[in-house]
Amino acid sequence: MPQATIYPSESDYYGYLACGIYREVYKYGDTAVIKRLLSEPQAEDVESLEIEKSIFKRLMENPHPRIVRCLDIGDDYIVLERLQETLRDRFSGEGAKLRVPPSSSCRLRWAVEAAEGLDYLHQLEILQSDVSATNIMLDSEDRLKYIDFSGASIDGQPANVAYCERNISPHSVGTEVPTVGQEIFALGSVLYEIETGHMPYPELGKRGEVEKKYKALEFPEVDQLCTGAVIKKCWDEGYESVAGVLADLSKVSMFPVLWKMP
Repeated sequence: MPQATIYPSESDYYGYLACGIYREVYKYGDTAVIKRLLSEPQAEDVESLEIEKSIFKRLMENPHPRIVRCLDIGDDYIVLERLQETLRDRFSGEGAKLRVPPSSSCRLRWAVEAAEGLDYLHQLEILQSDVSATNIMLDSEDRLKYIDFSGASIDGQPANVAYCERNISPHSVGTEVPTVGQEIFALGSVLYEIETGHMPYPELGKRGEVEKKYKALEFPEVDQLCTGAVIKKCWDEGYESVAGVLADLSKVSMFPVLWKMP
């Protein structure tokens, strides 16, 4: 167990935001958040923090506009840029009904951005391992950014988290180390949520109902969606990499892929 760390001055962080696998999240200064290790961490909490620290160190050396910026890393904490809200909250959060719904062009841009970020992570040998609209946030310019790597896999290591029921692939259930195919399946569900504004099968609320559908390879109807062919191909194991998803999205989107690996 590591010794207690002296965090940045408590006068600098405030406004409790969330509690996750190993940490508490607070506002930090005017433009950042701080993710702190829990006050009485378990061994797995410390392990999750170390994994996320190693991932953010790699991302600090190789930044990308679709990944949250890491500003500082300490013994027991990580400081990140502060973003607005999750993609899920944009569609179903408290303020969602008060806003004008995102335009079709905005949704297509978000689809490209979601694929761009995931493709870049894979190029760095990072599998997010819980690709979902709750782990993607919007910045002040409404651009998407992946945010949470506390349970992610790096360099082929096992993940400490699992996909949610609506994002988990029936093709490769039970694998300890996440696969690119699982990530792409989950990306398909994110693309579906971006275009429709809700998760797959929102009418199914009982535990196991969606899993039963997926195991029977029964997925929501997507033929009438702009990105429907791409979503279906994600769910049907039609892609070997996210680069293929990006290539197909470029055929339906007015927003070409502009960011390339340095």
